[in-house]
Amino acid sequence: MVADSKFITSLTLTGALLAGQAAAAPSDSDQSRSSAPDHVVTHQVGGQVPLVVRDGRIVPEDGSVAEMAERVTGAVPSSITLQRLTDHFQSKARSVPVLPAASVAQDAKTFFMIDPYQLSQGLPYDARQNDYAKWASVKTMIEAAGGHVVTVRGADAQGGTRETFTRDAYVMIEGHAFIPDADAYAALRSPDGLKGIAPDMVESARRVVQQAEAMLKESGVPVHKVTGAWFEGGNVIPDLRSKTIFMGLETDRDNKHSVVLLTDAVNKVLHGGKTRYEPMGIPLVNQEIYYHLDLGMSEPLPLGGEFLLSPHVTDTHTYGKIVQRVGAARIVTISEDEPVGATNFVTPTPSTIVMTNGSKELVDTLSSRGYRVFDPRYIGQYDMTMAAGGVHCMANEIPAYASRAPVFKK
Repeated sequence: MVADSKFITSLTLTGALLAGQAAAAPSDSDQSRSSAPDHVVTHQVGGQVPLVVRDGRIVPEDGSVAEMAERVTGAVPSSITLQRLTDHFQSKARSVPVLPAASVAQDAKTFFMIDPYQLSQGLPYDARQNDYAKWASVKTMIEAAGGHVVTVRGADAQGGTRETFTRDAYVMIEGHAFIPDADAYAALRSPDGLKGIAPDMVESARRVVQQAEAMLKESGVPVHKVTGAWFEGGNVIPDLRSKTIFMGLETDRDNKHSVVLLTDAVNKVLHGGKTRYEPMGIPLVNQEIYYHLDLGMSEPLPLGGEFLLSPHVTDTHTYGKIVQRVGAARIVTISEDEPVGATNFVTPTPSTIVMTNGSKELVDTLSSRGYRVFDPRYIGQYDMTMAAGGVHCMANEIPAYASRAPVFKK
């Protein structure tokens, strides 16, 4: 299982769209000029309509039901049909937590998120609402924890199904965004040199990276492409204290060179080519479970610089090298009983943590170290996983000044 398997593919709508007569608008007595049965129209509209959170409920975006109904049937829907569709989706509206947003502190982080429109498009309406509920809950919890969140409307974005996992599109280090080279992704091979990357996966990766690059540049963030290197942000953990860039290495891809190229680029951009950061590749020996490094190794905690680290994310030798590099005092070894993803969190402020999942014991451990922890139980859920991506996957950092760019919305 490779990193790309964390992303589900939107279901293809079956059959051709059943077009009706669009020459004249139907009367109110008509259900539709289309010959499509009601349940087919409802299913297809539900699979495509953009969703928003309004008053704590997930509902179709204003005007979108009529637009999608016309697109699906090839005819302007009658008022009766439109009312029936609207009532149906309103009756299925799912509630999401409404938490008071904390005042954004001066030392709060700003996060960039894209709603899961592309990820969920074509899925049954209930499944789409589940995705939106997880995504909206993550946004709400980050804001309740004192962070600032800006968003891009998924229906307007062009990055495809993977774009909602903004973490993977780039790596932020000391205010600079480093993006991977999609051509390097296309060139990756298995260790035996025989198996490459499927062309559709390469194209998907290219779209994600190109979109992130354009948005970051538009918002004034300095962006640097690392030619010849492929990486995803969920596989890269920089540590400013030990001056190390950790990168998860997939065992079915020969990609050891990318951590070196990324580190060289960081040193060139930030330190004039002088060596400051050093690379460390982390073989993901249990890749079918820990398909990204951030599922078994956290970013350093703000107050004490500790890492949450699972002994199962890599081999024993590499685990020892991590401990030696950062210092044993900075390692919090998590229990074997912790769910995968307990390390997949963000820190909106120096004293708050928003978790994907984790046991009460882990929450207590973090609380004892001075953190206020927002875990899924805070809003009555088990975890914050959406399509196998967690909190850290859905939210990536941008400099605070970038949030004022027109491309982003609150």
